Amino acid sequence: MKGVFVVTEVNEDRIMVSPYQEGGFSTGKTVLSRIEVMNPKRFNIEEGTKVSIGFSKGLENVQGVCTLVFPVLCCALGLFLYPKAVSAFGMEYSEIARFVFGAVMFLCAFAVVIKLTRCSYTVITPRITGLC
Repeated sequence: MKGVFVVTEVNEDRIMVSPYQEGGFSTGKTVLSRIEVMNPKRFNIEEGTKVSIGFSKGLENVQGVCTLVFPVLCCALGLFLYPKAVSAFGMEYSEIARFVFGAVMFLCAFAVVIKLTRCSYTVITPRITGLC
């Protein structure tokens, strides 16, 4: 997550932010425009404070490795399982069809990665990385 956010709510147990827009900020009335964040560095935060948010570097590195490894493993799995699928369905074996089967597995895994990384729901709470 990049960009500038504005703190809209500060409680003792949570901090809510909304994306900053020139000339004001989002009202935070919709669920997608409000994000709950953590403040592990204990910045002095008040409502209206501009902040930048992000995830821990370790989490970003793990996500990057998984984004690369998952589709490649699915492609290899598709190439490995093709002969078993051919025998199960009584089809004729072909190297071109095996390539297509592996490519389809790769593209399906890639679509899953894109969907998971672009979804608006975050499983792990982002952190405030700095004040703007």
